[in-house]
Amino acid sequence: MKYNLLGAVSTVAMGAAFGLMNVGGAQAALSCTVGANNTVGTGYVCQEQLFSPFGTTPVTGTFNVDRFDSSLASPGFSWNLTKVQYLGGLHLSSTGTLGNTGTVVATGNFSSPATLTLTQGAGAPSNFLTTALTRNVTLASPAVVLSPGQSKSYVAVTNDSTSTRTETSSLAGFIGNTTFGANYNLALGIGGFVSDPAGNFSGTPVTTGRADITVIYTFDTTTDVPQVPEPASMALLGAGLVGLGVVRRRRKA
Repeated sequence: MKYNLLGAVSTVAMGAAFGLMNVGGAQAALSCTVGANNTVGTGYVCQEQLFSPFGTTPVTGTFNVDRFDSSLASPGFSWNLTKVQYLGGLHLSSTGTLGNTGTVVATGNFSSPATLTLTQGAGAPSNFLTTALTRNVTLASPAVVLSPGQSKSYVAVTNDSTSTRTETSSLAGFIGNTTFGANYNLALGIGGFVSDPAGNFSGTPVTTGRADITVIYTFDTTTDVPQVPEPASMALLGAGLVGLGVVRRRRKA
């Protein structure tokens, strides 16, 4: 199920370790799920918020996080929420041209910082992000050596970088069939040129940031259905009943 929020696209993966849950009348995405239908054990569901590429103008807003709906367990099974995790991911890319505007040979590159901040929103559980979840990333292009008047194009990217927060106690506030708010702020610095000797580099950088936020619910499934005895157990039971029959016949004799 996908929906647009403040220019961002959110994918709600409510599939679980037990196949598909029916969320809002629509079959949910499976990109964040594991396991098979009605399997006793541990599984997880997650909701991922993917933001549109952003530049040097800060982007702020709020998105809705789905609570964990334990009532969606199949008949005869129970779901017990054991852990909640929030992950903030940030990735930067930049292309452009570096030029030596000085009068001597110089070494330098382009550098730009970015920050993703996630804070508690309206209706959130009291232990959801009691302090801000922050991810800071700095992009730096490869250093180059340029003669006076020389220029060179560059391409620079950062590895995907993630900050994580985990809750394993007092999880009642995360359970239900409603949503709560999470506030985000995305900020990409203008960046600048670093050179040695200083002040000799300039250029035309184009830098873009990409961010994502994921909430993961980990839970255990137990069965309320009486377990069917295994074949070996049935054989022992049968042998016992036969033995009782023999004893009774001897007593009658």
